[in-house]
Amino acid sequence: MSTTAISISQLLTAAGLMLGVAACSPAAASAPSLYDSPGGRLFLRHCAACHGARGEGGAGPLLNAAGHAHHHTDGELATAVTDGIARPGAPVAMPAWGNTLSPQEVRQVLEFVKGLWTEEQRQFQQALSAQR
Repeated sequence: MSTTAISISQLLTAAGLMLGVAACSPAAASAPSLYDSPGGRLFLRHCAACHGARGEGGAGPLLNAAGHAHHHTDGELATAVTDGIARPGAPVAMPAWGNTLSPQEVRQVLEFVKGLWTEEQRQFQQALSAQR
């Protein structure tokens, strides 16, 4: 029996594909995938391992509508992604992605995350960002 090592990226891609297959119905089959955007693909590759494929959380906090990410401005969210978040004493910290993702890619990931929120949450977050 042989074993084959797979990368985390390959595993996350397979998990994303399985989620897409599990959600298939006649209507879903013609609808674009949640990950058919640059931000969605980047999220799967770099974020889903900690935040869940649909932002449902895990080692990292929820980023979907059930979470509170919409209570942060665009600037705060971009800084968290770019610079990371130190959590002294915590088993996991948010890594800094600023050396991996370009500013445009950070914006794309954040647009994907905002797509996981309700319309009301997006409007709230947009107004909050405009105030600060």
